[in-house]
Amino acid sequence: SLAFGVLCVPLAAYVGMRLAGRRAGLVLALIVAINPFAVVYGQEARMYTLLMAASLAAFASALRAEQSGRRRWLVASGTAAAVAVYTHYYGALAVLVLGGWALLDLARRDRENLIGWIIAGGTAALLFAPWLPRALSVLGFQGWRSDLRLADAPVANALAWSGGIT
Repeated sequence: SLAFGVLCVPLAAYVGMRLAGRRAGLVLALIVAINPFAVVYGQEARMYTLLMAASLAAFASALRAEQSGRRRWLVASGTAAAVAVYTHYYGALAVLVLGGWALLDLARRDRENLIGWIIAGGTAALLFAPWLPRALSVLGFQGWRSDLRLADAPVANALAWSGGIT
């Protein structure tokens, strides 16, 4: 966890620099370095720092592909995205953002980037395909709680959050 937490700092710096300039990259790296959640999870044997590192690596690779024009970076982006989803299902949020980026390129009719995005998405899909049946079965899991009517959900959540009931 510590190694992935430390790796997140330069990855965040690179992503910030590519998106908003040098100063923003350094500020983002500082935020990642001192973020209490990142520090705590960097000290636990949990998957959260790997999830953050894989997500940042997916974005960094996509930005590098955009800069260099080399498709191997999009393969790296797709691979990192698959690692993020394998690590935790919240990695799908990174995949959604990358998909939104691809849709923006499609809207701009940027055919060259579109082919690259197809390669990145195909890589991620190919790598995640063996786990897909298991991932879909998780969606049907009812959990360890009794059924809750949709109309009762706001009150139940307000009581749980205010009273600390889990």
